[in-house]
Amino acid sequence: MKHHSSQPSQRAGRAIVTFVVLIGVTVTISASVFFLASRQGQDDSNQSLLLHRVERSDFEAFVTEPGDVASSSNVEMRCRVKSRGSAGTAILKICEEGTNVKFGDDLIQFDDSALQNELLAQKIVVANDKALLIQADSDLANAKRTLREFEEGLYQQELEVFESLVFVAEEELRKSELDLASYKRLASRGLIRELQVTAAEFAFQKTKKEVAAAKRSLDVYRRFTRDRMVGEYRAEIEKQEAKGEAASFTLELSKQKLAETEEQITHCHVTSPGDGQVVHANDRWRGESTEVIEEGTIIRENQVVIRLPDIQKMQIDVKINESDVNRIKLGQPVEIELDADPGRVLRGEMKEIAAYPYPMR
Repeated sequence: MKHHSSQPSQRAGRAIVTFVVLIGVTVTISASVFFLASRQGQDDSNQSLLLHRVERSDFEAFVTEPGDVASSSNVEMRCRVKSRGSAGTAILKICEEGTNVKFGDDLIQFDDSALQNELLAQKIVVANDKALLIQADSDLANAKRTLREFEEGLYQQELEVFESLVFVAEEELRKSELDLASYKRLASRGLIRELQVTAAEFAFQKTKKEVAAAKRSLDVYRRFTRDRMVGEYRAEIEKQEAKGEAASFTLELSKQKLAETEEQITHCHVTSPGDGQVVHANDRWRGESTEVIEEGTIIRENQVVIRLPDIQKMQIDVKINESDVNRIKLGQPVEIELDADPGRVLRGEMKEIAAYPYPMR
C-alpha cells in the first residue's frame, strides 16, 4: 500500500525508499552440520567432523518502495471567488510554474467582468434605497409636525370656531326671543297681524335649534373629534416609522451586498503571501483536479490553484503494499535514493503512517 501526504508538489521528484526493519532472531537449539569426507580405502575412524557455532544476532529486512518528494509545509492559494450558480471562475492570468516570487507579487487574476457589472448595478440599488430612506424620514417628520400642529394650533383654532358658532347662535336666539315678545305685544294691541307673530315664533324656534346644534357640534368636537384626529395622526407616525425602519433595513442589506461584491472583486486578484516558488496544483493522481491549471481554466470555489512549498522542509510520500505495512513503525530509519542523484543515499526517519489505506489501492 502506498501513502501520500495531503499536499504534494506538482514537480515532485521520485525517490526509492528503503525501510530498515531489524528483527531479533533467537535460536534455542544448537545445529551441527556434518560434513563427512570419505576416501576410498580409508577407515571410518579417519572421517572428520565440521562444526559451526550458532549465535544470536540481528536480521535486517528491507522494504523498498517508490515515492514522491514533496514539501511538508505548503502555502495554498485557493479560489475564494463564489461560483454564484455557475461552474466557477475563469483564470485570466496566472504566474508561470517554477517562478520564484516575493511577498506581494501577482499570482492569479480571475475574470471579474461579471462582478464589475454586478457592482455597478448594486450601486444603483443602494442609491435608490438611500432615496427611499430619505423620503421615509421626511414623511415621518411631516407626520410628527402634523400632530404637533393639530395639538398646539389647529385644535384650539377649530375649538374657537365652534365656540364662536355657539355664541352667534345664542345671540340670534336672544334677538329672536326679543322679537317674538315684541310681536306679541303689538299683536295684543292690534297693531300687527297674527301671521307676523307666527313667523316670529317660527324664527325663534329655528334659532333655538341652531343653538342646540352648535353646542352639540362643540361637544362632539371636544369629546370625539379631537381623539380621532390625534389617533389618526399618531397612526400615521407609526406607519412612517415602520416604513423608515423597512427602508433602513433594505439599505443595510443593499450595502452588505455591495460590500460583498467589492470583496469578491478583491478576491479575483491574488498576490503572494510570502516568498516561495510557484507550483500549480495539477494533482490528477489525487483526483483533486480534472483539468490543467492554466489561463482560461474554470476554477470552482475553494479549489487549490497554486502552492508555495517550503523547500527547506521536504518529505517523501510512499505507498506501502499491504503485505509490508505491518512491518513499518514510527521512528524507523529510512534510506532515500533520488532519481536525480542515484549515487547519493540520504537518511531519513518514519514520521507518519496513515490510519486508513489509500482508496485506489
